[in-house]
Amino acid sequence: MSLLDRIKNMIKGQAGEAEQVIRDASSTREMLEHLDDLITQNEVELRKTRQELARLELSERASIENIKSGRVGDREKEFVLLQIKRTRTQMESLKLKADILNKNIELHLNLVGKIQAMEAMDLRGIEQSVVERVMLDFEEGMEKYREAVHAGEGITQSREDVLTAKDKEELRTLEKEILGEKPRTEKPNMDQELADIEAELMQAEHERKQASKENDKQMKQKPELE
Repeated sequence: MSLLDRIKNMIKGQAGEAEQVIRDASSTREMLEHLDDLITQNEVELRKTRQELARLELSERASIENIKSGRVGDREKEFVLLQIKRTRTQMESLKLKADILNKNIELHLNLVGKIQAMEAMDLRGIEQSVVERVMLDFEEGMEKYREAVHAGEGITQSREDVLTAKDKEELRTLEKEILGEKPRTEKPNMDQELADIEAELMQAEHERKQASKENDKQMKQKPELE
């Protein structure tokens, strides 16, 4: 049995891009060329994913700064927090996608190396037992590839159309994280929590007004000092 046939026999009944490339190849050389194409495709997709991730990170940072600086009103704050939450969910999905693409590239490169090694051994007439050990490593690499892809495909994110009490709590926790406040050690009841939040907002508004008055006072005194 030829080396090409032995490799094809190892992936019988398995589905996937790499397996299909191996199945369709008419020679080991063609197999390597098509695997190289898959690596290039994954690298291009990985670059696009990283660019989108960077864009979302900039968007998240801008939204956080808007909340910290007080440029967002109370009515708009919830929408901005929801946007940050959605952005973070998108970033987690993109990070997962990037991890899978990186793993694809790594495993495809490993497969290419194994095939090249088996091809060279076959041409040089190396002992069958040695080639079989390399083929075993090759098969293990294929199994790892399938596990990585299936793990990524099995992860989905579900979202509720209506904000639940838990959603509201998550938004408040997110706001506190953004504003640099320490998380609560105990979870208060809803009425007490709303009262605490209202008190915090009133205190922040009071401090803002005091700072504004102090600034106005200093501006008025400045010409007299000159």
